[in-house]
Amino acid sequence: DFLRTLIAPEDYDLVARNFQAAMRGESGGNVEFQCVRRSGEKFWLSVSWLAISDHEGHSLGFRTSGVDITRRKKVEAELENALVQFRAMAENSPLAVYQTVGAEQKAEYLNSKFVRTFGYTLEDVPSAAEWWPLAYPDADYRKQIMEEWEARVGQAIANNSEIVPLEAVVTCKDGSQRNIQWGFNSLGGKNWAYGLDLTEHRRAEARIRESEEKFRLAFSNANIGMCLVDLQGRIFQTNEKMASIFGYGMSELEGMSVNDLAIAEDSELSLNFMRGAVDGHRDSARFEKRYRHRQGHVIYGEIWSSLV
Repeated sequence: DFLRTLIAPEDYDLVARNFQAAMRGESGGNVEFQCVRRSGEKFWLSVSWLAISDHEGHSLGFRTSGVDITRRKKVEAELENALVQFRAMAENSPLAVYQTVGAEQKAEYLNSKFVRTFGYTLEDVPSAAEWWPLAYPDADYRKQIMEEWEARVGQAIANNSEIVPLEAVVTCKDGSQRNIQWGFNSLGGKNWAYGLDLTEHRRAEARIRESEEKFRLAFSNANIGMCLVDLQGRIFQTNEKMASIFGYGMSELEGMSVNDLAIAEDSELSLNFMRGAVDGHRDSARFEKRYRHRQGHVIYGEIWSSLV
């Protein structure tokens, strides 16, 4: 009856079972339960008890010890709440999330984005040890990525900071490869690796590089004069053919205005097109314009201008 006044009703059965085990001579171990103060306030105890018997085995009483763990329980509850919220965010995140725990980095959780991106499930990668050879089947590349990753994770843990992101080419379950930028943080003894899929971004960059290379070759080797002009009308790139038409070197033309060599009466032709293009009224034009060659004679040019 006295215990009922001390123990919170929801934990009484737990304590009773442990108490009965102690009466049978079994160690009660450590039992955590809520108690009630005289004021009605609840608090947490961690209690262990052991039955004391005489030499004939008759019970004499119990040895009991208890520690107030209310603060610890509060911290644990806050941490658990944070983990629940973090996992809820992870499940709806555009990032692939892989969560491990302990020195062995046993996997506890991966989100649906991870499965969709790589095709691997928790059964495929129950720990980081299984993840590495699947994600990076080439031994030399795997060694390089592992060393770099472990160095960055160690630095992040030591400094209690986020990892410096690491980009790597990951092999998926179907054999395809994706460019992933990995990040890392640690929360409550749990490690969270999260990957941003940059594959389409990298492919777009490759397409742009290829397009720029094709443009550069066409621009440089064109049999007509070509130049790129900024919105103030200054030439910032030109090809050899354009320079030869005016009798200048390419470096001399670059930095000039489109009207520095134009006959004064024709100077508005290019400016009118540029103003109209910037205002959205037109994106291309074709007109004739007169220029002065370096040696002084007049050049008649047919101009095609387009907005880039």
